[in-house]
Amino acid sequence: IYVDYGIPKAVIPAEALIRTAKILSIPTYKPFETHLQDILTKLKVGDVVFTEIMEYNEETHEGIAELKRKPTVNGGLISLDEGEVRSVVSGFDSEGFNRAVFATRQPGSVFKSVVFFGALQMGWTILDKLANERRLFTFQGKFYFPRGDHASPYDDVSMLWAGTKSENLATVYLTQRLLDKLNFEEFKELMGNLELLPLDGENPRDFHFRVAKDTGVQLDNQGIKEAMLEKAVEDLKPDLIFAGRSALYKDLTNLWWGRGYVTELQRVYRMADDDFTDRERNLRIGLVKKNWERLTGLSSELKNDWARLTTKVSEGGADAALSDPSILSLIGRFRVTNAGGHKPSLAYVKELTGEEFRRGPKDTSTVIDAPVGRPLNSIDVQAIWGNGGVVMNEVNLDGYLPVRYYDRIAANIDEQFANVMGQKDQYALYQYYNHHDFKIILGLKYLTQLARAMGVTSKLEPVLSFGLGTNDVSAAEVSKIYQTFANGKTYRFYKEGPDNQMNFIRRIEDREGKVLYEPEKKEFQLVDSCYAAQMHEILRKVVTHGTGRRLRGELYMDYDSPEGQTAEEAAAALKAGIKPTRVGIPAYGKTGTTNDYTTAYFAGFVPYPTKKDEPLDTMAHQYVIASYVGFDLNKSMRRGGFRISGAMGALPIWTDYAKALVKELKFKDFFDPKTGQYAGAQVWPTVVAPCSTPLAVDLTGGLVLQGGGDNDGFEFTNFDKEGETFHDEFARSASVRATVNVATVLSGGARTPRRAFQPFGRVNGDKNGPKLIEGKTGESQAGSETTAPTLPVMDGDQGAAKAPAPQAIAPAPTPAPPSPQAAVTPLPVNSAPLAAAANQDVISQGSAAPTQPEKKLDPARKTEEDAGLQNDELW
Repeated sequence: IYVDYGIPKAVIPAEALIRTAKILSIPTYKPFETHLQDILTKLKVGDVVFTEIMEYNEETHEGIAELKRKPTVNGGLISLDEGEVRSVVSGFDSEGFNRAVFATRQPGSVFKSVVFFGALQMGWTILDKLANERRLFTFQGKFYFPRGDHASPYDDVSMLWAGTKSENLATVYLTQRLLDKLNFEEFKELMGNLELLPLDGENPRDFHFRVAKDTGVQLDNQGIKEAMLEKAVEDLKPDLIFAGRSALYKDLTNLWWGRGYVTELQRVYRMADDDFTDRERNLRIGLVKKNWERLTGLSSELKNDWARLTTKVSEGGADAALSDPSILSLIGRFRVTNAGGHKPSLAYVKELTGEEFRRGPKDTSTVIDAPVGRPLNSIDVQAIWGNGGVVMNEVNLDGYLPVRYYDRIAANIDEQFANVMGQKDQYALYQYYNHHDFKIILGLKYLTQLARAMGVTSKLEPVLSFGLGTNDVSAAEVSKIYQTFANGKTYRFYKEGPDNQMNFIRRIEDREGKVLYEPEKKEFQLVDSCYAAQMHEILRKVVTHGTGRRLRGELYMDYDSPEGQTAEEAAAALKAGIKPTRVGIPAYGKTGTTNDYTTAYFAGFVPYPTKKDEPLDTMAHQYVIASYVGFDLNKSMRRGGFRISGAMGALPIWTDYAKALVKELKFKDFFDPKTGQYAGAQVWPTVVAPCSTPLAVDLTGGLVLQGGGDNDGFEFTNFDKEGETFHDEFARSASVRATVNVATVLSGGARTPRRAFQPFGRVNGDKNGPKLIEGKTGESQAGSETTAPTLPVMDGDQGAAKAPAPQAIAPAPTPAPPSPQAAVTPLPVNSAPLAAAANQDVISQGSAAPTQPEKKLDPARKTEEDAGLQNDELW
């Protein structure tokens, strides 16, 4: 198609029309040939078309154009380099509102990385397991039923996989349990960091009032017992696992305390949203009913009913019991259930007061699941109460919890509650440490303060959906957050403003060139750089194995293909056996999509070279890029079953900018793919952080494996030439075994994952180094030799020795920028392992990684295999 612009003229080549047709085919699921024919049929001579000039010759005034449609959707993009703004795209039109800086929208899952970053500082590791199944989260009287945005085959995933595949449920679970790794002394230190420790001379009553006002949580006994319930279940875990009752343990991990459950149950009964199916309703009913208060009520009722039935059957037999209407109703509360290959078990499933189904305002049919099992017959009644075939402590409350286990949990709760209440201090800090809601709000407040320290100035609500990106922020704020993920640093250019700033002004000069003003850049190490190194692993796996896989084959250097080579010419060369030399550029990032598809996000960074033929130092030199796509009026980006997600909407824009960056900064001049020391590498190697060890890891469960990781081979792509195609961002990777640079420490002669507690350092306060925990150090290992740094040991064990209680953090002068010794510098790289790992995208120090990492076994899986099955014979 030839286009006339007046004097300039251009041609839209056939391959460009095919690319346009492929884009049009994505939401319609029709073959691109259908749309191509439609374009050629509808366009007539004289029509005005919307085009983009791809190439233009100023001498001949001829160019090559691409057929486009003017979008109604908009967006923004911003790029930073150590706080310096390198580029801003304010929207499709360069005039008017600057969306990249001023448009605040929900960022979706790009905020999950904030939760992961905060969790690492609170003693978690990227290999820790997180629950990834539907469950009820309760906090301050609110009931939260998060859903995953895709089906996952895993009930438990590692933090690494939760970021890789953007798992909503695992992220909310981690948000709720952010402080689970802290002991009492570390908990108090965190309270001090958040200015919640008692002030000098403060009255206890005033202290409690101030804490309640600041957090919204009041200290009460129920909140402490709720925390003790979780500990009691955890204490029961070894017995359940060794007894072959891992399914029961899994049920108990979903157990919650039960405050206000009847009201919430009735609300679920009455819900009548269009997308609220009977399946979803029954799932929520089951989650609401699975609570401790209800089990307590069932246990009490069971004892009364059991005594009456035993008396009745012993006096007149089963027939007399079944003929008595008052006794028959009691028998109806018991059900015979399948015990999984054993003799049947007995369940008690009474409906308690207030649980009766009440129809909602809309007169619609509702299907409620029937109780488990089958009703009892006369033979069952005689065998159970007449012949003593079942004892009461073998009955399963609500069909899953034997009374004997209920009694143990109840006794454990009472014992632990008494211990907590018996350790009162003047300000009841130990009670705060063992309070369910207070521990959650403290973690949420830490996340909001961490986000503010990384440069967010928009209002942030401390909610459990924090990691799902439910707070409105701008792309500029997101870019500052990801700048901190890159190296753990923040940047300041002006005295006033947020702790982490970005700078648009290089300097101001007068007409004679005299410098009137020039901002002074200061950098601060917000957290230990090792936390940033672990974030790199999550963000890298998003690109290689996760929701950002569309990017992994797009960003590369092409050494043999001439400029302007068409897709047909490239295909012909490949058919002739001429395979181009291409080297991939490692990229790091995270996709984000809001629940209703109003916003699609991608944020991350690309390292850039400064020296020829050396590995890329991702901490020292990187361009941070944040982009979003969405309607200005926040309409949903859907068409039928097609939806615009972060991978489909924002990632292509991010990729185009990254490609231009690679070209403009002349990456190819810094890497020799044929004669350099990294000849033959598929991806440009990167420096491994000093605290990290390359290990073969099962990404889904976080288990360390023997041997090396699978090579993640992939084909390079070029959507600019080949045209867009549909990409399933949640499709499972060909392999979930990969090499991961895990932060480790030496403990007892072996390497263990590095757990470290370090709240972020304030710009105007003291900042100490992280406190390390060497694996799970117990008293029996206290005297073992170790080459780990001699720092205070972080240990979550209840019996661990405690350090003196820290005082509230006092203000201190603004620290100087980090010394050169603290900065991350490129490490000498041993090229020996390169031949064996040509397809790996990292090169490690020769002395840093053992050739055969120690094999780690999942203890839960091992004991379940060896313990055998418990004989639950009843009658």
